[in-house]
Amino acid sequence: MPQPCYTVPMRPLCLSLLLLCLCGMGRSQKKNDVDVAEMKAHRLESTLAVDGTLKVNSSKPLKGIVLYFDFLSADKEVLATEKALVTEETVKAGQDQPFHVESRFPVGSVRFKVRAFDGSDRELRLGNPGPFIIE
Repeated sequence: MPQPCYTVPMRPLCLSLLLLCLCGMGRSQKKNDVDVAEMKAHRLESTLAVDGTLKVNSSKPLKGIVLYFDFLSADKEVLATEKALVTEETVKAGQDQPFHVESRFPVGSVRFKVRAFDGSDRELRLGNPGPFIIE
């Protein structure tokens, strides 16, 4: 007596997988509030000069921008963190915000990463946070 063959019909299975993929694509991905457009750091004896430009993408104006610089060793360990006020002014979407910051130079640091917050200490989604090389 032949044994029954249990197979899954391929057409409904393919259609189901296609619908699952389309549902996943339909979700909107959150865009960054701020992108690092440019960032350069130069060591000056015991201080560090950082110049950069931020591009604001937030749908709402940002009331101030504060950056935190996490200085990293060659082993990628955080040696120190420095806080710097970029602006207290309101920055609108699409606006570029150039900045110049000088801070103490943590001995042994070779690169750094950046985190961004608004004036009320809300962390912002930041595009291209680094790490950046210290020249």
